[in-house]
Parts: sequence; C-alpha cells; structure tokens
Amino acid sequence: MKRSNIDKLQKYRHKLNEWLNDQTCHLDIQAKQEILDVIREEFNSGYSVDMYCGHCVVKMMEYAFSELDKRLSTIKIDL
Repeated sequence: MKRSNIDKLQKYRHKLNEWLNDQTCHLDIQAKQEILDVIREEFNSGYSVDMYCGHCVVKMMEYAFSELDKRLSTIKIDL
C-alpha cells in the first residue's frame, strides 16, 4: 500500500472516531472523493458510492478504515 494513500486516509481517522463516538459525520466533497479514490486504488477498483447519501458515505468510510487497518496489521510501518 502506498504511503501517500495511508496518509490520505489517516487524516480522516478523527472523522471515523467522531462517527463511532457520537454518530455524527461531516465530510466535505473533497474528503469523500479522496477516500473513494484511495479505496479504488488500493482495495476495490470498482467501488461506487452515492456521495449524497449520508449512510452510504459512512459505510464507505468504515470500509476504507477496515481495509486500511487490516493492511497495517500485516506490515510494519511507522505512523
């Protein structure tokens, strides 16, 4: 996994934590697109999401971090 893609996702980890703790999620269109781009490049090239569906965006974010965490658990990298 590219370091640049790890960094792109990590900058939104606080948004995932907000969702998990408070059930609130506010991502601008740039953040949504950046997360989607990483998913498509690293995890699933055919992934699609309705960017205007809040539930769908949260599921996308959860998927991205689930996949990221799986990969980080199998490689050694300094975060």
